[in-house]
Amino acid sequence: LVVPRAFHLPEARAGEPFTILMEDLSGRFPRGAGARTREMSRAEVQAALRWLAAFHATFWEEPKAVERGLFERGSFWILDELGSLQLGSVRDDYDNAYISNGEFRRLRAAAQAVDARLSGRRATAPHEGVATTHRTLVHGDSKPANMLCSAHDGELQCAAIDFAWAGEGYGVYDVMHLLWRVASTDEVNDHLAYYYAELAKLLPIRVRQVYTYALMLKHFELCVLDRVRWWTGHYGGDLFVAMPWALA
Repeated sequence: LVVPRAFHLPEARAGEPFTILMEDLSGRFPRGAGARTREMSRAEVQAALRWLAAFHATFWEEPKAVERGLFERGSFWILDELGSLQLGSVRDDYDNAYISNGEFRRLRAAAQAVDARLSGRRATAPHEGVATTHRTLVHGDSKPANMLCSAHDGELQCAAIDFAWAGEGYGVYDVMHLLWRVASTDEVNDHLAYYYAELAKLLPIRVRQVYTYALMLKHFELCVLDRVRWWTGHYGGDLFVAMPWALA
């Protein structure tokens, strides 16, 4: 797993500026370096999926996010206080080119239950303790800009940067975020199968027997539903974007 090495980490104090000195990966991983916007090739997506699979397997069912100084829940689109305020501020008659008003109303009504499931709780008992079954640490912002790739011939390698939203969650949170702007449904399905195969190689047999491909797809569908909810509340839904596979 390649991540930038930290060369200097000062003791941070609230309200005071500080400087972190980290390794420059642009020499070994030039594709995407310098925050250059790009559409990832199939080989680059697979390299990123291999990195995510290895990262998720490393912390599988032992995320200990808070103990590690990370967010209790990873990613920036969870239904926290801000997310609830954003969703509540959307007008009742909201619709767009992607979803009807009826679909939006059903989505809003189900938001709390979906969030409970994604937080590791039962939808019918959202205030119960969190179960770490099938959960891990997630990068939290695994967009292509944060997944750098090598320029070597043969199998590409990937390195991840920007762990500002890292925390506990289902690994497919990261997979969904990486694939969000992939247009082809068949291509998304191929990438999901590839990720699962790479993850399964790294998990103990007893885990693979329980965490099946079908179960992973259920988690993925919940993550997609939750992301659609976030887009409706983000800037009042004016920036909503989703591919057909996310709305099927």
